[in-house]
Amino acid sequence: MATIRTIERKKGMVYKAIVRTHGQILTRTFHTKSDATKWGKRTEQQLQQEASGLVSEGHRRKLLEASQRYRAEILPTKELATQNGYGGHLDYWEKQLGHLKLADVSPQLISKCRDELAGENLADADKA
Repeated sequence: MATIRTIERKKGMVYKAIVRTHGQILTRTFHTKSDATKWGKRTEQQLQQEASGLVSEGHRRKLLEASQRYRAEILPTKELATQNGYGGHLDYWEKQLGHLKLADVSPQLISKCRDELAGENLADADKA
């Protein structure tokens, strides 16, 4: 269970929520005790779900992590020309969607980015 500590500061009272789990300590400070309590309960539930395997990899990992793992494990097995081409593609997708969790990457989002990229390429071709 989360521990809530009351801390007296010059500007008033704040509440520090502390969650301990497997040698790890998570803390966050709030202006109200109810917010600290809610955060503590929510954080404990998330940690329990992760420990029990209820949270999928897609909700834990970002696209950037998957891309970096692909670069390290799969890409080196490809021919050099393929590595160079794929590297450019990976750079683009990491820049566009790398910050998203895998579960949040939808076909619609990929299509949107692809269409934007196609539009940029057409504009560059018109300039040439």
